[in-house]
Amino acid sequence: MVAQARTGDVGAFGHIVDHYDRRLRALAYRLLGERDLMDDVLQEVYVKAFRALPRFKGDASLGTWLFHITYNTCIDELRGNRKVVRLFADGSGCRPRRRRHRPPRLGRRARHIETRPARLGAASAQPRVLRSDTFEVA
Repeated sequence: MVAQARTGDVGAFGHIVDHYDRRLRALAYRLLGERDLMDDVLQEVYVKAFRALPRFKGDASLGTWLFHITYNTCIDELRGNRKVVRLFADGSGCRPRRRRHRPPRLGRRARHIETRPARLGAASAQPRVLRSDTFEVA
């Protein structure tokens, strides 16, 4: 299967992707924490792997090689170093460009929890109970 995929056989590469997809998704999701971002990164991983497959030497197993590509692509995404390649319907593309640096994405809840104590200050250390029936409306 690998030998066929190395010659550019898209069907053979599809079988390889089917075999490893679930495990690569698990790795990417653990590193990135977002399904949409995971899908974007895995698409990039498969393009990188397909293009680099003719250079695959077989020193490591194919699975190890794919995990390595996935891990590095996820880390690049988290660091903001991922290159964006635009592909057109005719297969042509333009030169990759570096994405602007941005901090790693935190989920909305994580960002809220992380910043809440700083916003509330020292007064938030003591819990307070407010009841609506104790307020007078003027």
